[in-house]
Amino acid sequence: MGKDDINVNLEKSMLRVEATTSSQAKKATWCMPYYSLYYGKHTRPCIL
Repeated sequence: MGKDDINVNLEKSMLRVEATTSSQAKKATWCMPYYSLYYGKHTRPCIL
């Protein structure tokens, strides 16, 4: 898989997570989902 493919998949996964995030959760904390190539799963570091 090329670097461009990874970037496209990353963007799609971010949009999908953003679309399914509840408004209540957004009010409580702002979370930036990103895909970790090291762990192969979604992690969500949050900025309070």
